[in-house]
Amino acid sequence: MDFLIRPGHHRPWVATNRELSRKELSDLVLGSDAVIADLDDCILPSPAKRLVYERLRDIKSYFDYDFILWSLESGLSLIKDGKSAESDCWKEYIDLFLYTRERKIEAKEKIERLLREGKLKEYPGASDFFNLVLKSSDSHLLTRNIPEITEIFREKYGFSYAFSQTWNKVALVVPSLFTNRQEKYLIIGDSKEDQRLVDKLKPCEGTIGSGKVTSIYVAESPNERHLNEHFTINIGRDYRGLVDILRNSHR
Repeated sequence: MDFLIRPGHHRPWVATNRELSRKELSDLVLGSDAVIADLDDCILPSPAKRLVYERLRDIKSYFDYDFILWSLESGLSLIKDGKSAESDCWKEYIDLFLYTRERKIEAKEKIERLLREGKLKEYPGASDFFNLVLKSSDSHLLTRNIPEITEIFREKYGFSYAFSQTWNKVALVVPSLFTNRQEKYLIIGDSKEDQRLVDKLKPCEGTIGSGKVTSIYVAESPNERHLNEHFTINIGRDYRGLVDILRNSHR
């Protein structure tokens, strides 16, 4: 990876999987017609995980047999399979604990309260970034979360559309490429599932136009083991370095 902004102590960084100037990077990102972005651990720490964390803090949960069993089984799955197990664990959580309208509204209100109290915060620079890239694009927010929570963030960032409880992004996104062949796509993600989407689009580049797919990976750290060279651009959980490039590369 080639660092356009090198990592430092508590400093935003930007890396690319090939040699790009700041202007070239800016043109790729801002030239997109369609934006496809993940929510959890990509724009802000996962609201889904935060709901589970809040449930773990509630002493009443430890008298709920279903929750205890779910916690033990999920813990074992995460130990065994890591991040790739999160989707199945959350799907089961929805089925067990968010299956009524009342519980979904309660979960929505809890996330809204955490946002108001500053206990759930977006990654630095995220609002500025999406203000720049969503201005003139057809934008799609993808998340495994329930619709009631998804809508909070669709409205907050101004996405055109939002897709909730998205368990298979490839199946959802790829068919649309062949009905919108002239569009330039920007994909923003942080997981193996997002990588599968990016990898799936690479063979399509000749069909929808060379260089039409640009991707951004939101990495846990600039450590080599956390970087993902399948994505055009890697950043940390801080968008400010990328925002600086987008705002200043044409001056």
